[in-house]
Amino acid sequence: MQESLQSGEATPRAASQAPSAHHFAAPVTRPLVSTTSAVKQERVQSAVRPGSGWLDAVGLAEGGLLADVGVVLDLASIYLPIVGTVLEPAIPTPFVILTLRRGPRATLLAGAVAMFLVTVIAGPHFGWRMGLRALVGLLIGVMMKRRMRAPLVLAAGTLLVTLAAFAATFAVILFAGLPAHDIVDELRNGLNSGAWVLATGASLLGWEGDWLTVRPILVGAGLFALRFWPLLLFLYLAALAAPIVTLYFAVANGVARVLGYDVRPFPPRWFMSMLRLLLLVVFAPIIYPRRALRWLFGGRKRSAVAKAARP
Repeated sequence: MQESLQSGEATPRAASQAPSAHHFAAPVTRPLVSTTSAVKQERVQSAVRPGSGWLDAVGLAEGGLLADVGVVLDLASIYLPIVGTVLEPAIPTPFVILTLRRGPRATLLAGAVAMFLVTVIAGPHFGWRMGLRALVGLLIGVMMKRRMRAPLVLAAGTLLVTLAAFAATFAVILFAGLPAHDIVDELRNGLNSGAWVLATGASLLGWEGDWLTVRPILVGAGLFALRFWPLLLFLYLAALAAPIVTLYFAVANGVARVLGYDVRPFPPRWFMSMLRLLLLVVFAPIIYPRRALRWLFGGRKRSAVAKAARP
């Protein structure tokens, strides 16, 4: 009886000392569940919070300000004859600076707003040009931010402007009923003007014989180009767009460097040195004789004053 009681007492002790099943259970994943719910809650809050999902409030404010600057420059180029021509190369610059500061999203929104405002104020013809300049500013800003080389930037900008003008020309032909032969006549007049310039230059330089030798080849090339006038139109638009994009890029690059952005300089320093030398050669016959006369008469006046001041 005592042995049975001892065995009965030993059994609960053994059972209490034996490891339970929950010691070998897998770890609880409650922290993971709480982290996932926190992430979901943060996403919901960011979606509800205005301006945080696509663009923040500071980006909206800067985009509106720089869009207004672009609109003012564009309206000045439209309505002011001389001042507008000077300010026209600076129109894409606010969008370039906005791209460098806030990225392409703010620039796209600012460009859309600027295009809408110019369309309401000046008409749709000027509105789509404002939108195109905003896109050019966006492209130049993105490529400047990535420190791409100047020839690549100029090529991309020229291609964008040329494609937009080419598409606009065919849109006018299709929707406005512009006859295609008017464009062909315009291209023919351009070729005739170019031939006249070459003939005049050859006569002034004494190369009339060489010009008469080359002229039939150029005439044949012109007639061949007029047969495929869309390609000639594309090249003509590209030739017009290249210097415009160069001015856009030069002004935007200069403003960006003045504001402290680390971008590749354009134009290069050697080009600016050559330009200064060329301007010096061109304007030296005007500047230096005036300085010499001023120095000469100023020296005489100083000598006369010095003599009069002597006792």
